[in-house]
Amino acid sequence: MSETVINKYHLYLESTQRSSGSNENPTYMLSRPLFKSNPFNHFQVKVIQANIPYSFFNITNQNGPYSSMQWYAARGVSYPSTTYVVGSPSNPRTATIPNGNYTILTLIAALQTAIISDLQTNFSTFPLPNWVWTYNRDTLTINFLLTGTDGVPTTYYFMPSSVAHGGLSYNMGVTSLLSFGYDASNSSQPINIINNVKTFGAYGPSAINVAPITSVLIRSNILHQNKSYEFVAISDDFSDILVRIPILTVGTTFLQYINQENLSNHVKNDFIDVIELYLTDNRSYTPISLAGLSWMCVLEITEIEGHENRENAAFQMLKSVDFATGQIDLEQES
Repeated sequence: MSETVINKYHLYLESTQRSSGSNENPTYMLSRPLFKSNPFNHFQVKVIQANIPYSFFNITNQNGPYSSMQWYAARGVSYPSTTYVVGSPSNPRTATIPNGNYTILTLIAALQTAIISDLQTNFSTFPLPNWVWTYNRDTLTINFLLTGTDGVPTTYYFMPSSVAHGGLSYNMGVTSLLSFGYDASNSSQPINIINNVKTFGAYGPSAINVAPITSVLIRSNILHQNKSYEFVAISDDFSDILVRIPILTVGTTFLQYINQENLSNHVKNDFIDVIELYLTDNRSYTPISLAGLSWMCVLEITEIEGHENRENAAFQMLKSVDFATGQIDLEQES
């Protein structure tokens, strides 16, 4: 059965003109609320256009430990050394880098700087590492290599991330405990045989990913949906997503969205007097930061005639009527 449009409204929303809230979580009060002309009808909400600055960071400590990695180091006896000198498995060190958008090479440099700074500040007697970390574009993995000169077996341990799709370990392809170092002969460890070729150092078990934010989602806590479901920030729940905008550009540009798929959302609000929106990435419900830049979108709100609901309600009412007497069975009706 085709839908019959009763009313259609367009709201042009710019975050600087919000009534309250924040730039990324604006609330707009409607001086002329939208009411359904018939209680059997329903509203549909559609984001038909959006313009969002790509001023948010992929690697940030805003929504969780996405800019941090846990690690520890050991020295002595034999390789792999388990005489923990810098941190330990139960009490690891945390390396944190500045918020930003990185390439894999700048990410490697930033992480090395953070770890060396920790050593210089808190473990001045621990020798500074002579690292050579290289990225292989064919395998999308990093080789973690440490060379030695003092003949004391040394082992670094990098722990996997504690958050999904984030954390520096995830970005670096470290999805399980990784160890590397050198032995008493100053030979880099571990030793690998790949395609009959001996190589040194540990390889990340997974591909790197320096851009884990794949989309921006426009959500609403006030426009209540009951026919859409989400498996994004949570597994299997009613969705508050109005639209998902894939990221098809690079930082310092704009995400431009036009609803060519004609995607709309059934909402169960009886009336709409407030519009509340918030922007998230594909990892959590926490609003992202646009670093002070505003954004805008165009909402189309349509009142749809509820044929099916009306017919079902009328059928239920007819079942309560005694046609012999013309009386309504109030107990059955209730």
